[in-house]
Amino acid sequence: MKTFATALCVICMLSSVRAAFAAATDFNAVNRDHVAERIAPKAPAVENVQNPQASAEKAPAKPPQKVTPPAPPVTPPAPPPEPVEFNFAAMIDAAEAQKLSDAYLHNTLAVTYVGPAAWSERSGGRYTRRVTADFIPANVPFHIPLVGAREDVDSVRSTLDAMTNVMQPDVLRVLREKSALGPVMQWLVRRTFANGQPRGANYFTPSVHPAAFTKSYFNATALTNAAARLTLYDVPPIAYIMSVYDEYERFPLLRKIPGRDYADLQQEETFSTPFAIAVVLRAPEPLRTFRFCARAWAASNVQVEYAWKVVHGRGLQKLQAYRGDPSRSPKAGFAEIVVNRRYMSARLDIAVFSRVGAGPWGPPAIISIFQSPDVVSDFFSTGQIREISYQSRVDPGDPFRTALAPLCTPRDWIDSFDLDEKGRIVTIQRRRKGSVFADRFFRPSGERVIDAWANGTPKEAVKVEYFIKDGMLDYRDSGDVVKHPYSSSPYSK
Repeated sequence: MKTFATALCVICMLSSVRAAFAAATDFNAVNRDHVAERIAPKAPAVENVQNPQASAEKAPAKPPQKVTPPAPPVTPPAPPPEPVEFNFAAMIDAAEAQKLSDAYLHNTLAVTYVGPAAWSERSGGRYTRRVTADFIPANVPFHIPLVGAREDVDSVRSTLDAMTNVMQPDVLRVLREKSALGPVMQWLVRRTFANGQPRGANYFTPSVHPAAFTKSYFNATALTNAAARLTLYDVPPIAYIMSVYDEYERFPLLRKIPGRDYADLQQEETFSTPFAIAVVLRAPEPLRTFRFCARAWAASNVQVEYAWKVVHGRGLQKLQAYRGDPSRSPKAGFAEIVVNRRYMSARLDIAVFSRVGAGPWGPPAIISIFQSPDVVSDFFSTGQIREISYQSRVDPGDPFRTALAPLCTPRDWIDSFDLDEKGRIVTIQRRRKGSVFADRFFRPSGERVIDAWANGTPKEAVKVEYFIKDGMLDYRDSGDVVKHPYSSSPYSK
């Protein structure tokens, strides 16, 4: 019994120890879990979790998103530049020149837009030149050619209208009756360029007689004041001109014929009006002679005096002028002009003025002698012509060159000249673009040489005709073959 009691006591003691050990173990586990919860990072709260098992998994971290700045406002593209155009109609077209000249004689001074004030032109990348007044084909005083902006035309027209509005009624009436309003308006405009003193050398300077005007030339205040002060006693005689050719027996001068004396379709004289004559040098001779006769509308029978002056360019070799009353002497107002192409600028302007007594010089009548900017002439040391190159140095798409095309038809050949001891042309050798040697020979009278004698004179030749193909000048045989005897002169026409 005692033994049973002892065993029971031992079992109870062991149970107590096991329970105490178990309690201590559970307490340590709770403590460990509690500490772990305090130091562990908290998981982000998840809303609307559908799958508890998936939510228990650790969600992958999202990469930071790149913030794009707002795009700047879209700038509309710049409009293309306005195409450059040159209007040379009154300077290259005989019908247009005659129309404006007739309007000038009927008291209308037109204002026409020519183009921008300057245009840069490149030639094969070799150089850049400015197309200035020197390259305008003619100086035409029967209208106001204007360069600059198109809006300037209205401003200049308004100034001219203001001038007529302030003129004395009697003066305006007489000028209209005499068809002199247009020339007198031109005279008033030009005398303002000469500081109101058209009596001396300052009135003959190039700046007073430009081929094209700009808006800055027109001082509205000065012009209206000059028009308001004008009296009939101030009005000078108005000069006009005419060409002198073979129709004048005393002064014969043969015209150059296209296709015979030079390779082209057009006459050298572009137009001839009472106040402007335009000539384009097409024949190859280095020295050219022209004759002109001037007349004047005079207010009285007092003797009229004339002055012939170069107002633009160079190349004048001789100017022989005569003064007097046209009704008394056939030489009155007559001038012979000799031009040297070797020293010419692109254009030479010679103006004639008239006056009575010591009065002011009147408005000009102008003769313009022009050379195509594409033509390059080479001369011997003696001054005789050696070669003329017509191969265009200018881009055919250039607006300035396009405007000149009706006046100066481009071509792609070079003419070389064989001369005798007196400087007369014996043979013309022509080679095309890209050729080294001449493949065509021509007589000075224009026929193409087919066969020649041993001394070089033509044996057989055929006439040619010129035509325009694809904007270029070309030629072909026309007519029968002409045979020349051995003794025939190569200079006969």
